[in-house]
Amino acid sequence: MEDHALLLMDRIKSSSDGTQREIKDATTSSYTLLADDIGFFLSVSCEPVRNDWARGPIVLSEKIGPIIPGPPTCQSLEFLGSFVEGERLNFIASYSGG
Repeated sequence: MEDHALLLMDRIKSSSDGTQREIKDATTSSYTLLADDIGFFLSVSCEPVRNDWARGPIVLSEKIGPIIPGPPTCQSLEFLGSFVEGERLNFIASYSGG
């Protein structure tokens, strides 16, 4: 690969019936799985582009998956109210996964 080569990355979401669609804005070497990805297979395509815009052949990875849900993880927990006997406490929880 030349010093100033550019790699164009796409991620393709495939359902079990073989239908494929690109994942919008998934164009870097890193991708965070989302709830929308659950049940789908993912693959990555890469088209190398040199600094003079000469293009190499597109390479498609194997499909991985299906993506499964992860366990819920509590990211923050905040109590509201007075910590006095007989008083009502409320809480605000923020979580992801599941």
